[in-house]
Amino acid sequence: MTTIWKYIINLHQDLNQTSLCKIDMPDGVKTVLAVTPVGYPREGTIAIWVEFDGEPTPTRTREIMVVGTGQSFITTGKYVGSAVNGFVWHVYDCGWV
Repeated sequence: MTTIWKYIINLHQDLNQTSLCKIDMPDGVKTVLAVTPVGYPREGTIAIWVEFDGEPTPTRTREIMVVGTGQSFITTGKYVGSAVNGFVWHVYDCGWV
């Protein structure tokens, strides 16, 4: 059975920098969407949704890169989406650590 899970990312550093976030999530998830979360008006808060097929498994650490518009960056990650909440953030899934 497939389920969708939500994770909140809070960017606590300089908003002009690229952020590399590490999130523990079940092995085998697939990132599907990144947007501004409803009910989280604070700048620097992003929600990502992941799709998981099967029974929960032990967690692994996944890297998510968040980049502000106009910022330079290098990534091999997959583009997941963009979020707008005072700034425009672009989210990339860089895979398992």
